[in-house]
Amino acid sequence: MKVAKRVHSGFPFLVWAILLVLLAAAGCGSSSPVSQEQEAGTAVTFALSTTTAAAATTAYREPTAITKLGEGVVDSFERLVAGDARPLYESFSSSFKQEMPLDTLEGTWDATDQLSGSYLFTSGMRYEDDGVYRAVTIEAVFEQRLVDVRFVFDENDKVSGLFFEQPPENE
Repeated sequence: MKVAKRVHSGFPFLVWAILLVLLAAAGCGSSSPVSQEQEAGTAVTFALSTTTAAAATTAYREPTAITKLGEGVVDSFERLVAGDARPLYESFSSSFKQEMPLDTLEGTWDATDQLSGSYLFTSGMRYEDDGVYRAVTIEAVFEQRLVDVRFVFDENDKVSGLFFEQPPENE
């Protein structure tokens, strides 16, 4: 009961504090009156800024073709890490399947795992699209080092190149 009484006794103070903050934020007691034109300008500015923010948020959330490719690559990469290379192999172009058969892909992953230690997690992704080449790079963290796993795509959204590289030095 003591605790309930303490909370109740502080309640009016809290209400007054909130009211004072709201009044201060609303500009009550300001010495310079605001004209209707200034209020209208503020309203228009606010409307424009919220519209711009909404458009930016919408644009940010809409996935682009390259980010959709990235999502697919992440799924295939996670399966590769789990020991199933087939989904990634199935995303290869027909010419790249000849260059890197399934057993070569599995051997490359095993060698990367042996040289770098066990895979731990993905720390990020990078996207490249220069109009000619499109690539998604997964920044993979292994026990002993960082490895960039770079997927290059052809015009049919098939993997036409796969590289396990040392990441670039930080600038």
